[in-house]
Amino acid sequence: EIDKDKIVWSEKKGSLKIYDFTTKKSTEIYYDSLIEPRYPDIFGNKIAYTKYGDTIDKLFYFDLATNKHYDTGVQFANWNQIYNDKIFYFAYNPTTKLYTIDSYDIVKNKETKKLDGVERFRIFELQVYENKIIWNGYDYPHSLNPRLYMYDLNNGVRTLIAIANTIYGFNGNSIYGDKIVYSDIRFDEDNIHRYHVYLYDISTKTKRRITNPPGSQYSPIIYKDKIFYTDTREGNSNTDIYMY
Repeated sequence: EIDKDKIVWSEKKGSLKIYDFTTKKSTEIYYDSLIEPRYPDIFGNKIAYTKYGDTIDKLFYFDLATNKHYDTGVQFANWNQIYNDKIFYFAYNPTTKLYTIDSYDIVKNKETKKLDGVERFRIFELQVYENKIIWNGYDYPHSLNPRLYMYDLNNGVRTLIAIANTIYGFNGNSIYGDKIVYSDIRFDEDNIHRYHVYLYDISTKTKRRITNPPGSQYSPIIYKDKIFYTDTREGNSNTDIYMY
């Protein structure tokens, strides 16, 4: 994950690293051969991540200003996203075997459960921008096809953005400003299933398809007025990055 001039990532061998584009320096901020740091995300001076491997997932954050790691006390956190002083994540309930969208306030040292009041079968690809959260997942038994939602933190309103065309679901989603991009699978004119990128306008509540065959287009990311995505027009073994 990237924020301004810094990028963070984790490696399976148990390492959490940060790269500073200004100083052109890479730093390892965590290492444990028995515990894997997962779902790292950075905002400002703070990095949220989940320690996986010590029997349960535990949510931590690292403060670049103090150079210290902090245990939030939150368990079973997945797909972390940090924005300002709040960490958002999918929380797994081992009793119900369902997921909820929760948050942790770093300043108040407080966890808030079930932001939208719903438990779900599976959830994927949480993204946060200012006061809005988007994600996709299975609301089974309500629907076998995954759904893409947006949740407004200011007014507590959840909005259905799209229902996936098949049970295979979406392949990436992203939000910036009042625009959401996502990839959904469709039958093309040659009767072949392919993923294509769609743009949803929150202000006008309209969507339009922005990519076409040949190939599939997926994992879209939107930033300002640019959309980046993976494209297989040269074959599945030769994926490239395109910009719209």
